[in-house]
Amino acid sequence: LILEPESNLIFNPAVAAVTFPEIVLRGGKISIWPSWSYQSQLVFGGLFRVEEDTLFDFRKTERFPKAKKIYFRGTIAGTEKLTFVSSKRELIEIGSDVSSFEGEWEFRGGDVSVTRDEIFQNARVRIDHGTLFGNYRVETRVKQLELMNGARIRMKQNLMWVAELSVEGEKVPDGVYENEPWIENFHNRARVIVGPFDFGEEKVAANVETKD
Repeated sequence: LILEPESNLIFNPAVAAVTFPEIVLRGGKISIWPSWSYQSQLVFGGLFRVEEDTLFDFRKTERFPKAKKIYFRGTIAGTEKLTFVSSKRELIEIGSDVSSFEGEWEFRGGDVSVTRDEIFQNARVRIDHGTLFGNYRVETRVKQLELMNGARIRMKQNLMWVAELSVEGEKVPDGVYENEPWIENFHNRARVIVGPFDFGEEKVAANVETKD
C-alpha cells in the first residue's frame, strides 16, 4: 500500500489490532477510529517506510469521545518526519524497530512513551503541548528533545537521559535535574540527566548535587 500526498488512510477496526505487511508513506494522513469495544489499539505492521513527511491523527471526535491508547509495533524505516497528533490523556507507545529510521519525530498533545531505552537514542524529538512519559520499565534515552508550549517530561522511572534539551526555545545546560516546571515527578528521586550519555553516567555515579 502506498499513501500519497493529500490521501487519508483510516483504520476503523472491529477488533483491537490493525495489521498489514507494508505501507509506504509519501505524505498524507493516517487516522485511527477505535471500535466501541476496544479503548486500546495495536498497530502492528511489517513495515512503515517513510519517504515523505506524514501525519498520524488520533484526536478524539464526537463519535469516539474516549481517550485511546495506540501501540506501535513492527518496523519503521526512512529519513522523513513523522508527526503524531492526539488529544489530552491519550497515549502513543512506540515499540517498533526504528534502527533504520533517521527522520524526526513530532508529538502534539497527549502522551508518548517507548518500550525500550534506545528507541529515541539517536532521534530528534519535539513535544508540543504533550508529555514524554517515562515509565518503570525503561530508562529512556533521547538524543535531541525539544519541549514547547507547556510540554513536560512525566516521570515514573528513576532516570531519563537527554543528550540535548531545549525548553520553550531555551537550551538547558548539562546537568542533573529533578525539580523543574517541565518535570512532572511521580517518584521522589526521579531525575533527568542532560548532557552526553557518558557525562550523565559519570554524574550519577558520583552522586553530584542535583540542580533545583
